[in-house]
Amino acid sequence: MNLISEHGFSQFVLVKGLFVVYFVAFFSLYFQVQGLMGDHGLLPIQKFLQTCRNYFGKNAKKKIPTLFWWNHSDRFVQSVAGLGLLISIIGFLGIATFPCVLFLWILYLSFVVVGQEFFSFQWDALLLELGFMSIFLALQFPSSSLLWFSYWFLLFRLMFSSGIVKLRSKDELWRSRTALVYHYETQPLPNPLSFYFHHFPLWFHKASTSLVLFLELMMPFAILFGHPGRVVAGISLLVFQGIIAVTGNFAFFNLLTVVLIGSLFDGDFFSGVPYIMTNHWMVLTWIQHGMGLIFIGINLYWVLELFFSEKLR
Repeated sequence: MNLISEHGFSQFVLVKGLFVVYFVAFFSLYFQVQGLMGDHGLLPIQKFLQTCRNYFGKNAKKKIPTLFWWNHSDRFVQSVAGLGLLISIIGFLGIATFPCVLFLWILYLSFVVVGQEFFSFQWDALLLELGFMSIFLALQFPSSSLLWFSYWFLLFRLMFSSGIVKLRSKDELWRSRTALVYHYETQPLPNPLSFYFHHFPLWFHKASTSLVLFLELMMPFAILFGHPGRVVAGISLLVFQGIIAVTGNFAFFNLLTVVLIGSLFDGDFFSGVPYIMTNHWMVLTWIQHGMGLIFIGINLYWVLELFFSEKLR
């Protein structure tokens, strides 16, 4: 098996897209962080860290890995968000890609572990997961083929788990295909178009619910059927994410998912498009190879956990 992936341009674009998502995340955070987690914010970092120190004692810093153990003043916290913005721009410009991906992950992790309710959403966990995987992807372009395959597996798990939990919830609304009758008015942050979608006829909501379940439960399997399957899955899922984005507000979740979906468009799709390649070192290839196997194993575990949760626990 060829250890070097032939999808170098897709990998190059994915890392660029990741920098864009980090920029959006830190941009939003920069203007809100003091009100959310500042000394006089809703959930101050200082009080949270003190609670952790009282509970974990000497192990607090190991349990809660964050830069804010050293300084949690309003000025410092906002400066960290500003640093995230700056590094995102530097990385996007192609300067010191690997260090930028690494430092951005550390900075965002520092916020997530102290953010409490404000950072308990699916997109925060996904950004950390994808960001950590991309630390190894950024070592060299093109990367190990197994590491790249782990991105497809992550996308498979993300979409498939989104569908299977709907069915396993035993909610009759999903089984009767009427869930979207209520979705547009009960989602966290409806937007102006949500109002109009909510008032569409019942047949539209039933058809939409069926389509959602098909795209989440069946379309991920197309990823396994070579280049044509991945292109079909990629285009379908891109349209799906676009519809979600225009009918609701899920922060940068849709943008991040689009970046991950971009991994499906391989070298054949982008044939002839130039990109920057790095020198290849066999030791880096094997590091990427090994981490790819680990990431695949982790994703496989979580997919199996959806079906055998009682046994695995």
